[in-house]
Amino acid sequence: MAHQRLLIVSLTVLFSFSGMIPGTAQASDLIQPFENSVIDSSEPRSEDKIYELITGKIKRVNTRQVAESSEFVHGRKQSTTWKVLDSSSTRDIAAHYLEQLQGKGNIIFECGGRGCGSSNYWANTVFEKATLFGPEQYQYYMLAWLEVEQAYIMIYLAQRGTGARYIHQVVITDVNNNGIRDQRLVDSELRLLGRISFWDQVTDAQVASIAESIRINRHKLLAVVVHEKLAASETIQDSIQRTQQIADTIVERVKLNGINDTEIQAHGVGPIAPTYVGAVHEDAIRIEVVLFR
Repeated sequence: MAHQRLLIVSLTVLFSFSGMIPGTAQASDLIQPFENSVIDSSEPRSEDKIYELITGKIKRVNTRQVAESSEFVHGRKQSTTWKVLDSSSTRDIAAHYLEQLQGKGNIIFECGGRGCGSSNYWANTVFEKATLFGPEQYQYYMLAWLEVEQAYIMIYLAQRGTGARYIHQVVITDVNNNGIRDQRLVDSELRLLGRISFWDQVTDAQVASIAESIRINRHKLLAVVVHEKLAASETIQDSIQRTQQIADTIVERVKLNGINDTEIQAHGVGPIAPTYVGAVHEDAIRIEVVLFR
């Protein structure tokens, strides 16, 4: 028993001094950390989910900040943040990582300074880490695919107003892109156009994609609006009630994916708004998901 306690104590000390947590260190070891830095925080590998990879700068569309372009991948994510201990500039730190990424895989996108867009968006929306918010002229971002490891890696460098510098690394492994098309389509149309239309039905994959877009972009309010022309011997009120039931059912399916009542509403409008959009959809039910804010 004494030998077992000694072994447990020894392992605890080893992991404490090495900065490693069993089962979580592999992804963060894919790229050699900047020499004069220490781990500030880390998260264990997540469950299999869909994640957004930013492939373009952040820009303003109407009154909202959005990524100019992005891709979606299905996999497991691990995040690690380092704090830089010396006075190295973010430009020098970026060179350290770019050299490694170029040697291990393909750089998909990179940007620096104000060319990346809103630092607030990168810190609080993309990475959900307020510590990374700072003057935009010091930020750097790079996204790469590591061929041997079969992993995506995002690295974001930030300098706070106090001068403190941080390196945030996100690694996505166990990548499986089957079924991602719906997520990319739904999310891009909601963000850029403010609405997306479906005809007659919304598949389970599309329902999950609507929910994921709400989570990723923090949409404040979506509405599912169902339109359909009058059926034979049906009153306008009957049509509104019938389409309201369809909208309610779709919203309930979205909510089963972890979305709450304050984020999505259901509206049946029957024949009040035109449903005809070309001969192909003349007699179809039109289901619109509309972004209000």
